[in-house]
Amino acid sequence: MSRRAWVAVLAGMIAAVALTAAGVLAVTATGPAPGHQEAPAAAPPPAPAAALEPAQEPAPTLERDRAAGESGPPNAPAGEPNAPAGEPTPAAAIPTEDRMESTAATPLPPNVRAAMTGVSWHPGCPVGLDDLALLELNHWGFDGHVHAGRMVVAVRVADTVRAVFADLLAARFPIARMEPVEAFAGDDDRSMEANNTSAFNCRRLEGTDRWSEHAFGTAIDLNPLQNPYVRDGRISPVAGADYLDRDHLRAGMITRPGPVVDAFDAVGWGWGGDWSSIKDYHHFSETGR
Repeated sequence: MSRRAWVAVLAGMIAAVALTAAGVLAVTATGPAPGHQEAPAAAPPPAPAAALEPAQEPAPTLERDRAAGESGPPNAPAGEPNAPAGEPTPAAAIPTEDRMESTAATPLPPNVRAAMTGVSWHPGCPVGLDDLALLELNHWGFDGHVHAGRMVVAVRVADTVRAVFADLLAARFPIARMEPVEAFAGDDDRSMEANNTSAFNCRRLEGTDRWSEHAFGTAIDLNPLQNPYVRDGRISPVAGADYLDRDHLRAGMITRPGPVVDAFDAVGWGWGGDWSSIKDYHHFSETGR
């Protein structure tokens, strides 16, 4: 083959290579041919999940607090009247204007009605549950702190009782404890032994078939330990014997004159300490009986 022919062959081969290279470049620029499956691109790492906010407790409300607290734990559980009282509330924690008055009376809540039924109240009592009110009363304790007590009275005397205990609060007269008598299974003796101040209890006068004034919600027993019941040598509660000397005045004792008798005199209630044959130093009632 002549030199001219070799040059022509070589030129052709170079042209073919150039065309092939151009085709490859075109394919790369325009993407794969139809039917070609491209390997999927690696997925980017997922963005970190947002931190979960802790669940927020709903803000407390008076209704929820009341439903829970109706709460709330009593100073002593039923059946344990001698259990220690709950933690005192420092007086400074209660605004002065609130310390000087009682909270409003309310109708008996369902849980209080349930606790009373068959214990301190039952069908046949001289008053119905709708005739009774629950009082929540601030009072001074023997520890020098203000406490919140609870008492059940007749609706019609609720404001009168509130006025009396507002006076006792202002006078800083100490009250050992204050809770409805069903906390002691409706047992008046156990309530007195625990030095509990209470009002309503559907019971009859001892040794009679007559209703006690407590059965109407119109009588109150206050600090029974410091102010015992005395009749024919019988003392109730028994520990009240330490307070038979009424001239030896000590905290929590009721005397005439004195802030407790003065407060009840102001609303027309009678005091058992004024009786002649019997002395019931802790007892006050609307009728004087």
